[in-house]
Amino acid sequence: MHRIIVTIIVFLAFTSLLAQSLEITDFQRVDNDMTARVTAPRMDNYGKPMALLKISTALTGVSVTGTGYCEVEAKTGELWVYVGDGTFNIKVAVEGYERLVYPLPETAKSAIVYRMKLRGNTYNPHIEVLNLTFEFNTDNVAISLDDKAFITAFSTVSSFSLPAGSYSFTFRKDGYKTQTREITLTDDQSISIKMETGQDNEKPFAPPGIIIVDSDPTGAEVEFNGQKVGTTPYQGSHNPGEYTLTLRKDMYYSSSKSFALSSGETLTVPTSELKPRFGHWTVTSNPTDATIYLDEKDIGTTPLQRQDIRSGDHSIRLEKAQYKTHMENFAISDGDEKRFDITLDPNFARLEIDSAPQSGATLLIDNKEVGTTPWVNERMGAGTYSVRVEKPLWAVLPRR
Repeated sequence: MHRIIVTIIVFLAFTSLLAQSLEITDFQRVDNDMTARVTAPRMDNYGKPMALLKISTALTGVSVTGTGYCEVEAKTGELWVYVGDGTFNIKVAVEGYERLVYPLPETAKSAIVYRMKLRGNTYNPHIEVLNLTFEFNTDNVAISLDDKAFITAFSTVSSFSLPAGSYSFTFRKDGYKTQTREITLTDDQSISIKMETGQDNEKPFAPPGIIIVDSDPTGAEVEFNGQKVGTTPYQGSHNPGEYTLTLRKDMYYSSSKSFALSSGETLTVPTSELKPRFGHWTVTSNPTDATIYLDEKDIGTTPLQRQDIRSGDHSIRLEKAQYKTHMENFAISDGDEKRFDITLDPNFARLEIDSAPQSGATLLIDNKEVGTTPWVNERMGAGTYSVRVEKPLWAVLPRR
């Protein structure tokens, strides 16, 4: 018997502050559209017919510019953007969104119409992880979350990332009865799912399509409908249906977008530029070689050359023998350059011990012999000690 374990990682949103980005999808050339040639042509400054970009969008206040002269005309539910022959990218701006520079998949040609869709995406930077584990009695179970596309768990471990809340999971496999489970995610859980042999009257899955995903930078974790499927650059075969793509990478804000995959389609998702979620910091100390603790974790010794550090609240602690510990809290914002130049306060003093009227007495500190009088320690650590001197024929004088 094979057992498959599916681990779900749940993310709790701590804030409603969402960052927003723009995305253009479904770019296509429409040769049988006569708008730019016959019904509503526009000419450039040289009298040459311009190309027409028909951009469908529900966003308002959209501003579009091209690499050269262009004209924009608002229509119901879309924008008509006339651009010159040879235009290779457009810039899109909407208040409240990050500006988008979109390279046209095909250089615009005179009097040709192109269609595309513009939409906004959001991401939430503040997330905490919880875990939910499904244990199955068989492998290759296809899992659907809230009636979205079924994603097959091919390996023995598969992870999900979901906001806290209530969800409906459906589990399918040929030769087994389909199961549905309602789950409310509030804390770490482990749930066993026993697939029972049998056959439901479920329609077989339609032929799959291919999804291609990339990010800048690469190495981002790819999640479809919450389920981890790989890292960018990614290409995989998946069942048709509705998808929510989430990209996550350490030290970057996550990014989400939705799309539908058709049977037999090869869908290339536009490359996602992940927004950095870090600043930089440098640490020096006098004296050097102090141990650095960042958020109570030992990360090395001073000097610390410029390194990335996650945005947010942090604590720093420097420790060095015979010096007082330095501690402080600080905050890092995206893109910050934080420099610490710390002078450590000595935690020692010069200690000199002599004896009279006779020198050469044996000296004991905390009952340990350290030498004879006169005795000097230039860097005696601060603290309380027991001192005793001894010499034959002379009385012992304890001093604290």
